[in-house]
Amino acid sequence: MFSACFSSLARVTFHGNNFQDLPDEPLFGETTYTSLNVLNISANYIVNLHSDALKAVPNIQVLDLSNNEIVLDEDNVDFLIHTPKLTHVR
Repeated sequence: MFSACFSSLARVTFHGNNFQDLPDEPLFGETTYTSLNVLNISANYIVNLHSDALKAVPNIQVLDLSNNEIVLDEDNVDFLIHTPKLTHVR
């Protein structure tokens, strides 16, 4: 989805893009974005996040999932395993 030329991004917003699903692969492809610390994917129609969706953003601290259709329970929070520095989820 992104290329290495965006590797220094610190904040990405995909607010209100009518996404219904995210791919069952890392959201940002195979490139790891260590500078990215804020990801806003609010106000879409996302139902779930696959386990590898956030694999390429290990340093993310703020994740905004608000105003989506996501229902989280203990069986579908695997996507958080790749975000050890996460401090805020909306």
